[in-house]
Amino acid sequence: MRSSGPGYGHLVWVIAKLRRALSDLRRIAGGSITFVECLCTRDPVEVGLGQLSAGSTLAVRRQQNRYAVTISNARIDPVEVTLVIDIYAVDSPGHPVGHYAYFSKRLKAPSHASTEVAVQYDWLTRASFVVDEMASAPDDFWRGTFDRSTRYSVNAVLLDPRRNRLDLVTLYQELMP
Repeated sequence: MRSSGPGYGHLVWVIAKLRRALSDLRRIAGGSITFVECLCTRDPVEVGLGQLSAGSTLAVRRQQNRYAVTISNARIDPVEVTLVIDIYAVDSPGHPVGHYAYFSKRLKAPSHASTEVAVQYDWLTRASFVVDEMASAPDDFWRGTFDRSTRYSVNAVLLDPRRNRLDLVTLYQELMP
């Protein structure tokens, strides 16, 4: 009995493809269920983050790295919020060991509108928030001692005036040496 040859190799290939397809189907089904659960939530979402994006998957020290954040307000009235950018090393996300930096800005989200915020950060000492072409310094800025080239989670956190979290969006970047 031969255990190798064109027939055996083809069978192994077909089994591998079937396993991958079944794995993908399980992931699609799980994601679909989560999506439907989110659609059916009874929690009203009136103020939240519409997006967080970076200019690149790579961050570079001493250069202005740009991030785009959208804050959406479905309320009738404007609302005061705080936008926090909180950065942690992916492989050690605890404070203070893997906490890279934290900076925040109090903003007013106009009613029935989305506010585009450009965040600029040099991954060392300078950060700014740009709204309607007006740049301003953070209200709060902290940078830890953790500093190495690795993968980081860059979190945009939206807080209400009582510092309750309204929303959180995360992206991942590799910090270059």
